[in-house]
Amino acid sequence: MGNYRGRDGFRSFSHARGVYREGFVDMAKLAGTLPPYGQKVANMLESQIKK
Repeated sequence: MGNYRGRDGFRSFSHARGVYREGFVDMAKLAGTLPPYGQKVANMLESQIKK
């Protein structure tokens, strides 16, 4: 009965979830890779894909 008290008891019955924290600078936004995609991403993909 006493095993379910305190921090360990709380962890036993809690559903742990991952936490995502963004950094100070949003690199995806600076690179232009967030939707809606524009000509910048099209040019980048064109240079990366070999024909």
